[in-house]
Amino acid sequence: MPMTFDHEDAAYQSWIDTHQDGCVVNCYRDLSPAYLMVHRARCGTISGQPARGNTWTTGEFVKVCSVAIEALERWAGREANGTLQPCGLCRPTYAPGNKIPDFHSHDKEAEFWDTHEVTDYLHELRTGSVGVAPGLASEVRIQLDSEESKILRRIADERGIDVSTLVRMWIKVRLRSEA
Repeated sequence: MPMTFDHEDAAYQSWIDTHQDGCVVNCYRDLSPAYLMVHRARCGTISGQPARGNTWTTGEFVKVCSVAIEALERWAGREANGTLQPCGLCRPTYAPGNKIPDFHSHDKEAEFWDTHEVTDYLHELRTGSVGVAPGLASEVRIQLDSEESKILRRIADERGIDVSTLVRMWIKVRLRSEA
């Protein structure tokens, strides 16, 4: 449930301090749909020292806060008859329906996470388990020409695994067939 801070700077700053992963809508006191700017709680433009003046919630603006941006989106539609505009600095990018894409390579996945916040996709994450292969203490070095290396990397990327994992899988298959 969103909380509105109107003439309550101390309470607002306390909320910011205790909800660093939350979101804040900065809006006019009259709730004009023309300005409903949503920020991450840790955005410097709505926390710390005000850029103009010395108050956050006693001038022409109020702050509406929630730990869930979805709740703020519903609030904006219901209370202000508008839609949220994301801050250009902290870029809160989540919108209902955002999905983590299927990645076809480690490079594409790295590129995605370089430009997106994982907290915007918490609704997509699932718990899992990680296994560690025991006894992998031996290392074998092989030399490949650049074309072979490119092909190996392409195949590994297509499968979404590291090159070393791919080569180890192939070697294990061959060792089993030779044994």
